Amino acid sequence: MFDEPLPKQADLRKLASRQAHFSVHLDAAQLPRFAGAIVDGQGVVDAELQLGVNEQYVRYLQGTVSCTTRVVCQRCMEPMPITIHSDVLLGIVWDEAEARNLPKAMDPLIVAEDELVDLNEVVEDELLLAMPFASYHDPDQCGGKQVYQSGEEQAPASAKKENPFSVLAQLKPGK
Repeated sequence: MFDEPLPKQADLRKLASRQAHFSVHLDAAQLPRFAGAIVDGQGVVDAELQLGVNEQYVRYLQGTVSCTTRVVCQRCMEPMPITIHSDVLLGIVWDEAEARNLPKAMDPLIVAEDELVDLNEVVEDELLLAMPFASYHDPDQCGGKQVYQSGEEQAPASAKKENPFSVLAQLKPGK
């Protein structure tokens, strides 16, 4: 059902020179850090990656990474479906000095000389970066308490709050 994982020891500069292309479907369980962030480690990851060299002779890794899975709703603590998607555009550079010279649209991927890169980890990093900070069901679908955006529980309209300073009013001279 699933394709083989991406290369675990890839020379990205050689792959970019050869304009390598990868299109894979992975079980989320093959990406351990990502699997730990989703419900039961279940999901299908689709990755479409192209390596190449642009007009400015910058080696790049470009493509899309997506996964349909389930995460925990932070309001009701029940599983909820989610689609995570990331457009990838990484410039393959030697060091941070070269990274500063990349076009603004590219994020750096620093790879030392003769360093081999696990493309599965690159896909995993992109998925983790694309995950929302907190996930919630739509309010009409959530089994949790309704909360204001400030995070306070919604109080019944009939409940009147007591003023904590009302005792001070009795101490005021002339009362």
